[in-house]
Amino acid sequence: MSAHRPPRFTAVAVAAVLAIGAVLATGLPAAADAPDQISNGGFDDGLTGWTAYPAGAVVAGRGCIDVPAGNGPYSAAITQTVPLQAGETYALSADVLTEPATEANVRVVVQSGADLNYTQFLPAQKVPLTPDEQRLRWTFTPEVDYAAAELAFQQDITNPAPYRLCVDEVSLVGGADPEGYEPDTGPRVRVNQLGYLPAGPKRATVVTDATAAVPWQLRQGEAVVARGRTVPAGFDASAGVDVHTVDFSRVRATGEGFTLSADGETSYPFAIETDLYEPLRVDAKTFFYTNRSGTRSSTTSPLVTAVRPGTWVSPPTRATPLSRART
Repeated sequence: MSAHRPPRFTAVAVAAVLAIGAVLATGLPAAADAPDQISNGGFDDGLTGWTAYPAGAVVAGRGCIDVPAGNGPYSAAITQTVPLQAGETYALSADVLTEPATEANVRVVVQSGADLNYTQFLPAQKVPLTPDEQRLRWTFTPEVDYAAAELAFQQDITNPAPYRLCVDEVSLVGGADPEGYEPDTGPRVRVNQLGYLPAGPKRATVVTDATAAVPWQLRQGEAVVARGRTVPAGFDASAGVDVHTVDFSRVRATGEGFTLSADGETSYPFAIETDLYEPLRVDAKTFFYTNRSGTRSSTTSPLVTAVRPGTWVSPPTRATPLSRART
């Protein structure tokens, strides 16, 4: 039974995980001849090899726990201890359900013990669960050997209502292909997401393989404000993609909720406002006041809550304008 607080974010935790991916039932299988690190993953031998609390039982061939309302974080789990080898990519898969459905009650994690501050080899994954069984799969690669890591299907909140958590066909196999990381770069129509000034330049970029100009439309809600054609700009070496440009500087309409569409993609919404950058003066003063050097802070400013002395990394060594101002 593991009842502890969430781990602190440490350098060890970062180093422990080299790769992680999560998919539903799809994804490359682990090597067919790799040994499964899970004992009794199908619960054919009851709960042998597993720790299940507060009320564990095998129901319809699955390992289950019944969690009463008001159970605290880490007070309900189905766990098993597994060995891990540094540099090995593991694929963890399991059939998981809850009755009734839960949005964020349960996390799935593979972690160390207190000796490594509960380092998460598989960072905690939270998936909305339903009474319909889902096949879940993740991959991860630990950087350190660990003989007794804990695989846990574990509650990490205080649940407002009772529920049942069930798992089945749990497998942890080495020799897996790491899941490729695919960053979410957003729409291919790239705009200034803060917005534009009415009288200022208004340009955008369209990521596209098209060799000829394509139509674009600027909308505010459902109304078309402007339209035109892109200008092919070729290969952008800094981004590694082919792009077109859009110039809609002639637009003087103002407001929020503008979107730009081209080549079958639509940008994130943005604004065209005269006072778009008004908060900048406060933002800049807030940053430079609280991240200052050599100036004593004052409680008369609403930006700080305590007086701090002026500080320098080291005293100036020559008479620069800055050092003269300090003396």
